[in-house]
Amino acid sequence: MIDSIQFVTELLMSTSFKTYVVMPLVSVIIPIYKVEKYLAECIDSVINQTYHNIEIILVDDGSPDGCGAMCDAYAAQDERVRVIHRPNGGLSAARNSGVDIATGEFITFLDGDDWMYRGTIEGYMQCFAKHPELDLVESRIYFTDSGESCNVGESIGDPQAEDRVLTGAELMEQFCMDLYPASNPSAWNKCYRTQLLQGHRFSEGRVYEDLEFQLRLYPQVKAYLLWPQVNYYYRVNRM
Repeated sequence: MIDSIQFVTELLMSTSFKTYVVMPLVSVIIPIYKVEKYLAECIDSVINQTYHNIEIILVDDGSPDGCGAMCDAYAAQDERVRVIHRPNGGLSAARNSGVDIATGEFITFLDGDDWMYRGTIEGYMQCFAKHPELDLVESRIYFTDSGESCNVGESIGDPQAEDRVLTGAELMEQFCMDLYPASNPSAWNKCYRTQLLQGHRFSEGRVYEDLEFQLRLYPQVKAYLLWPQVNYYYRVNRM
């Protein structure tokens, strides 16, 4: 009996067990407008993540096609899916609506015509667990018109640069000096600690709203990590 108690105590105290049981909720926000052709692939890529403690917030931004009905069908099949139906207000307004109801400790964005690698969210959570000081993790993107030979799920980073945590000031300096090789100003290839986003909104009615958002946000970042795995499939010039 004593041996059994000792075994359970040691298990509860072990790092591997803590890593296994501590699974923060992650909110995945997907703004949706006229993407009926691609939406199933997008949502399925989130539902089939290896990390399961997620809430999937589908924001139907007044889409005139069948997207709204598809969102409702997914919500009926998976209790992790939440749906917002709103009048069309644009990408920024849709993202803001999702942030408003998100309950996760972390937030990531995905556009309705793109998809993410199945191990993306688990990888993000491993980064945050390894470096508890982080409030922002960024990963790499595959652009369909890039002609790159890499595959989604593949690491393309410099091993010597891995695990280099930057302050917000260092991130801004790197961003300004070496923009796209260092950081892409998009909202959707990143995972944010929700606390970092408090008080920050996407400006509505603007072009390049991602860039404007990141330039306001980066100075507030305490610790940032570039995770060099290609996790995001970005569809360029979709038909």
